[in-house]
Amino acid sequence: MEQVEDTLRVLYSTSDAQQRQTADAWLREFQASQAAWEIAVGLLTSGHTADSKLFGATVLCTKLRGDNCGGLPPESAAILRSVLLQHLGAMNADSEANLHAQLCRACSLLLGNGGVGSLVSDPAFASLGAAAMLAILALIPEAGAFLSDAETVATQLLLLTWLQHAYVTGAPFPPALPASAAPTDCSDEYRLAVLEAACKWAEMPASDGITLGRLAASPCSPELMRHADLRATPVARAQTSFYKEARLVFELFRLVLDQEPSEEVAGVGSRLPSVPPSALGELVASTM
Repeated sequence: MEQVEDTLRVLYSTSDAQQRQTADAWLREFQASQAAWEIAVGLLTSGHTADSKLFGATVLCTKLRGDNCGGLPPESAAILRSVLLQHLGAMNADSEANLHAQLCRACSLLLGNGGVGSLVSDPAFASLGAAAMLAILALIPEAGAFLSDAETVATQLLLLTWLQHAYVTGAPFPPALPASAAPTDCSDEYRLAVLEAACKWAEMPASDGITLGRLAASPCSPELMRHADLRATPVARAQTSFYKEARLVFELFRLVLDQEPSEEVAGVGSRLPSVPPSALGELVASTM
C-alpha cells in the first residue's frame, strides 16, 4: 500500500513528464493485478490522503465493471459490499463528495446473485441515510448487471412508495426500509434524489411496474404535477432546483407513458386532467 501511495504522490505532484508517465504506467499495471483488490480496500479505509482513498475507490469501480462483480466469488462480493456500505455510512457526503460518489457506484456494481433484494436487505444498506440509498439505487440500471423482471417491478414500486413519502404530507416512509433512514424534512434535495432514482428505473421495461395509470392513481400525482407547473415558481426557492425538479417530473411522466399498454394511451387526457393542454400534447408527442 505504501508503494501505491508513493507512486500516487509522484503522479499528482511532479512536473516531470517522464516521471508522471512512469508512475501512470505502474499504477495501471497495479490496477489490473489480483493484489489490487485487497490494497484498494486498504487505501479506502486507511489511506493517508484523500487522493489515496479516492484512488482506492476508483480501482474497485474499475475492477467491478460488468455483470459478474469483477469475478469475485459470491461470498467475497457480499463481504466487500458490506465493508463499502459501512464505510459509506460513516462518511460525510458533503465534505467527501467525490469519494462518496465513487463508493455509491462501487456498491451499485456489487449486487451479486441476490440482486437488488439482497442489497436492500443488507443490514449495512439499512444503516444508510435515504440520500445514499437513493444514490446507489439510481446507479444500478446503468451498472450493467442482469436485472430480472421481478426485481425491476419490485424496485419501481418501491420508488413509487418513496415518491409518495417525498411529496405527500404524512405519507409513510417505504415499509421495506428502516424508518430511521427517512430524512427529517422533504427538502428540494430529497425530492430531486427520489425523482432521479425513479426516472432511472422507469426507463427499465417491466411487466407490471410503474405505468402512467399507476402513477396517475397514486396520491403523489397531484403534487408532482404541481411541481411541474412552470407558471408557479415560488420566489423563495432556488430557480435551479425548481427547474430541475420540473424537468424530472416531466421526464418521469414521459417514461411511464412509454410503459402504458398501447390500448390505454388514448385515454391519457382523462388520466392527467391537471396538465396544461400544451404540455400534455408535448408529452404524448414525445412518445410517438
